Amino acid sequence: MSASSEHGGELEALVRRMVLSTLRELGIAAAPASADEDELLSQAEAAALARCSVSTIREWQRRGILKRYGQGRASLVKRSELFAPKAQAARASDKAELDAKAEAILKGGRRG
Repeated sequence: MSASSEHGGELEALVRRMVLSTLRELGIAAAPASADEDELLSQAEAAALARCSVSTIREWQRRGILKRYGQGRASLVKRSELFAPKAQAARASDKAELDAKAEAILKGGRRG
C-alpha cells in the first residue's frame, strides 16, 4: 500500500469520525457505543474533534485536564475524556481568556 493511500485512509477515517460526532451532538445519530468512548485518538484527531490546536491538547495533558496515554508527542487521548465536563470547562476558560485578550488588543488599537 502506498504512503498516499495510507494517509487517504487515515483522513477518511478522521472525517467519518468527525461527521458522526457532529451528528451525535445534534441528536441525529445514535449515542456512541462504549467502544467508541474508549477509542484512543492521536493529538491531531483530538484537536480536530475539539476544534482547537494540537498545542492546546498538549497543554491540557500537561495540566492534567486530559490523561496522557503513551509518551511524548505520540501520546494519545481517550475520546470520552475529550468531551468530559472537565475538558469542556477548560475549553470555555480558554475561550474566555482569548476573548479578553482580543478585547484588550482592540482597545489598545483604538488609542493609536
